[in-house]
Formats: sequence, C-alpha cells, structure tokens
Amino acid sequence: MATILFGQNDRKFGFSTNNTVRRIESILKTRHRLLQVPAYDASSEDGIQTWISQNGLGADLYVGSNYQVLRQLRELGWKGRVLWIAHGDLPHGASGLRSALPFLWMTDVIWVASHADKMTYESLVAQNGAQPKVALMPYGVDCNAYSPLTETDRQSLRQEWGIVPEEFVVVYTGRISAAKNVHSAVEALHYLSLLGPKVKFLIAGTFDNRAVRESHFWVTDPRKKMQCLIEHFGLTDRVRFVGWVDQERLNELYNVGDVFINLTLDIGENFGNTQVEAMSAGLPVVGTAWGGLKDTIVEEQTGFLADTWVSEYGVRFDMPKVINVLKMLMDQPAFRNKIGTYASQRAREQYSLDMYSDRLLELIDTLVSSTSRESRARFTNFGSSLHSRFTIVDDYTGDRLAGAPIFSRLSDPHWTELIAPYTSLGWIEPGSGNHLFTALRGRTESEFYYSTDLLWPVRIRTDAEDAKVIQQLSRYPGLNRGSLDCSDDVICKLVRKGLVGISRWDPTDC
Repeated sequence: MATILFGQNDRKFGFSTNNTVRRIESILKTRHRLLQVPAYDASSEDGIQTWISQNGLGADLYVGSNYQVLRQLRELGWKGRVLWIAHGDLPHGASGLRSALPFLWMTDVIWVASHADKMTYESLVAQNGAQPKVALMPYGVDCNAYSPLTETDRQSLRQEWGIVPEEFVVVYTGRISAAKNVHSAVEALHYLSLLGPKVKFLIAGTFDNRAVRESHFWVTDPRKKMQCLIEHFGLTDRVRFVGWVDQERLNELYNVGDVFINLTLDIGENFGNTQVEAMSAGLPVVGTAWGGLKDTIVEEQTGFLADTWVSEYGVRFDMPKVINVLKMLMDQPAFRNKIGTYASQRAREQYSLDMYSDRLLELIDTLVSSTSRESRARFTNFGSSLHSRFTIVDDYTGDRLAGAPIFSRLSDPHWTELIAPYTSLGWIEPGSGNHLFTALRGRTESEFYYSTDLLWPVRIRTDAEDAKVIQQLSRYPGLNRGSLDCSDDVICKLVRKGLVGISRWDPTDC
C-alpha cells in the first residue's frame, strides 16, 4: 500500500470533471492510503506549507494538478513521483502544466485522456528524454447503468415519452452552451426535416452561459438564442428540452433515441463522457472529429465523425456530412442497429469502470515501484514563445507564473497552433475536397459577412468576388467545385477565412 497525496487545482470544475475527480479518488482508495491536500489559495500558502511539511513529505506519490502544492513539495526536498492530471488544461494554454514544469521530473507522468492532448503536450514540451512521459489513459463510464433494452421495452418507453413509431429520434445530453454547439445540431435537424422524415430532437441538460476566454467570447444567452433559432427553423414541435435527468432516466432517454449527436467544439473536450454513455446504451453516434471524440468514435463502426478544421475566424466542421449520415442512419435501420450493437460492445471493452480502474491502479503501481530521477524539461520553441508571452506576477508571492492565454484574434498563431491538434484536419486547402458549402451561418452586407452563429459571432471583411461565391453556396447541400466560376485563389481565401467549407463526404454515398 502506497501513500498518495491527492489534490486538484483550486479552480472550479464543471459537473463532468468533478465526477471524474471523485471517481479517481474512489479508485485510489481501494488499494492505497490517500491524503487529501487541503483546498489551496495563495492567501493560505503558509498554512499549506506547514501541512505539507507535517503530512506530505513521506508520501510516495502526488496525484493531481495543483502546481503550488508540487512546488512546495519539491522546495521542501520531496523526491517522490508525480502523476500530473491534465484535465483539459492543455488546449486552454496549459497554464497549470507550464507552471509545474520546473518541478516535474523525467520519471513523472503526465496523464492525458486523448491523442489530441498528447499532441498538444508534445508541441509544448521538448521530447528529448528529459521531459515527463505521457500516459494516454481514457476515462471510464458506468456501462452497467447505460445499457440497451429489449425492443419491447424500448417501444414501450417511446410511447411513454410521447414518441410515435415513425419518428426518427435524435438525442443530445450534456451542457447546453455555445461551445457545445447544440445550436448547430438544431440546424442540422432542420435540414434533415426538409428531406421529408418526421424527426424529433430530445435535449437533456442545463443551459450554461460559459465564456470562452481564449476567443474573447464572453456573454451569451443560450436559452433565449436557442429558442429563437428553433422558432426560426419552425421546429417548435420537434425539439424538446427535458432538463437535467438522473442516471436511470438518462438510460431511458438513450434507449428511446435512434441516434446520439454531439457536435461539440468545446476546448476542454478531452474525452467526452456522453457519447460513450450513449454508445454503451446501444446508440450510433454522429459527432465532430474533435478532441477526445476522435478516439472514442470509430468511423462507420460506432458512428460517424464530421471533419473539423482551423480558420482565421474560428473552427469549422463538415455540416453536409452530419446531415447526410443522419439521413443514411434514418433510412437504413438495420445498418443503424448494427452500428449501435458494435458501439455498445466497444464501450464495454474499452471504457468500462472495471477496465478504467485496472488501468489507473496499474499505472500507480508502476510509478510507485520506479526510482525518481531529477531532470530539467525544456519547452519547444512554440512552448517557450507561448510561455514567455503569457506570464503573470503573483500578487501574493511576486513569483512569475504561467498565465491563461486570452487571444484578441482568432487568427492568432498561438491560438491556432494550440487548437489544431483538437481538429481532424488542421488548416485545409481547396485540394482536400471538391464539395463546397457555406461554413458559417450569416449574411453579406456591404463589405462584410456578419455571422449569426452562436459560438462565432464575428464580422469578416469581404470583397465583391467573395460575395459572388458566397451567394452561390448554401449550408446544405452545397456545390461541387466545378460549378463555381472562380479561381482557386478565391476559394482558398474564403476557406482560410472560415466562410467556405470543404466536405470530403460524397453525398452520393448516401
């Protein structure tokens, strides 16, 4: 049995991350002695230092993401090992990791939950053998709580939920915020409904007026704006908000659905619990190729991924593919059920709580049995540039600390390089596909394109040639490149601005 110090950053986490933290704590307690580090803030630094000197120096391992605690340990001569939990900090600018790096040794481990976070870490910290190693370990979900019901029970539930047999039901669960991009799912359902099917969209979760600091997105009213969007698209009788639901009712919701949708562009989406829960319950998933979703959704096996990419005015995704695969899954129930069955199997094989617990405890055993070796990791050129640009002075201690970046422009090179690993394509060029569509909802007026998108409320300068191309395109279904009478240079410019998107999904495949 090892003695483990457990302490997170003092910032407030969301519901999902808090659940993850509690689950980590409960797993560690099954085999080891856990010392919970008291809540930390700069004003209590002397008290924390006293607590650490009295309680923490005999610990074998520190598990957490509080760099102040780690600094105190190292300055007091502690030579134990560290499991540093990234928890979505990396694409936000990795302020916690950047502050902790001088106190992390080569025998310590950075825990990331997705390949996207691993790529971001490797872009920030030089991989020269002196750096802490990476453990890519996804989180777990309670697959026993989310499971497929029999077809008889499912049909009975659908009746209880007021769903008629011929309705195609799309489900979303989670926070309802601009970054979660639920408004784009509503838009996709609008285009799907125009193709003839009787569609219903069930949305479970609470509205969240959360800022996106990095892109200067501060205030919105998602409830009001979502309702306006639903009324604009004439979907009042097709979209239903069911609010927050408990675990049992959530499994019911997954089972009354036909498809789960998650078009998130949230910067902290390093895993994404909800799509794995839906997979466990037997639903195919249509999601954005974004962050952790790129790992958990297997294309054409457990669901479908819509490409994402970086532009000068925010991230864009392949809306035509979302609509086309929804229609395909609606039209082909046998194929839909086949994908749902495999999704449930994969969730149980890869993301069950038992497997999650085994992986974490095995990692802890490896760390505890290893010998610490001190080293001094270095930033990459990109990491060094980001770190030197965003450094703040602590008001209490006078120390120079890593600050969380706030970018004045979405085209800021530091922003685009940080977020590119979360996308599937990074920057794209016209040669990557020939099916073009309007990548951002909005309107052209005078010399500008005014976005009406809830997440990217930007104004983009355009010229007459730009406007001519934009007027020919649509959000769905778009046009083939050969139908547009303009140069590749114009298309390239509009793609980089984020006004035109390129779909690699051939609509004829549907």
